Amino acid sequence: MQENKIVVINLDRAKERKEKISAQLDAQNLEYHIYSAFDAKNLTNETVSPGKLVKGYGKGRDFKKGEMGCTFSHIGVITMAKTLGWENVIILEDDIIICKDFEKRLRFLFRCLPKSWEHVFLGGHLYNFIPLIKPSCILSPKISGTYSYMLNHTAYDKAIKGLSSMETTTDDLYEHMKLKSFIFFPLFSYPLLEYSYVNEERENRIHSSKPHFSEYL
Repeated sequence: MQENKIVVINLDRAKERKEKISAQLDAQNLEYHIYSAFDAKNLTNETVSPGKLVKGYGKGRDFKKGEMGCTFSHIGVITMAKTLGWENVIILEDDIIICKDFEKRLRFLFRCLPKSWEHVFLGGHLYNFIPLIKPSCILSPKISGTYSYMLNHTAYDKAIKGLSSMETTTDDLYEHMKLKSFIFFPLFSYPLLEYSYVNEERENRIHSSKPHFSEYL
């Protein structure tokens, strides 16, 4: 199996999230890096003030500062992975529940992936329910979400360029990149929608990806 670097994006002020995701990863003896997310509260320079979304879901509405901070954070992680010469990188946001057989699932995934893969959704919002019974890796259908995904080094430049366009939100930008993208079922993770640091408000709802998640293969 290829070497896999795991990076968790975490706001310094979201200490409870860091503790929860760290506990899950530590329980499986997984090595990971905590990446300090760009805090939208620091967006005060008028040269990077939010404008309008020019494409994707919500086209025409104001670009929220939290959404911009999210995009900056993902660009930072991918740039770090490229600079350090990592073969691939697994990017996790800090508000998720992960499966309890993460490494086993990765081994299964790499047996399924073609050599030309660029991107894999390890979780995400599916627009349609897909009734898959056994573990499967398929070409990505219409899906959004950047809370749990993997990038091959061959796609680092594409992802950085796509995200840097800032034409829409992080999730939607990945839909427009035209990467060789796949998704693995059952999903590796799903998010706990308890509080949104992007919107700075409580959500308290179940994410649509949970029915596609299981703790074990």
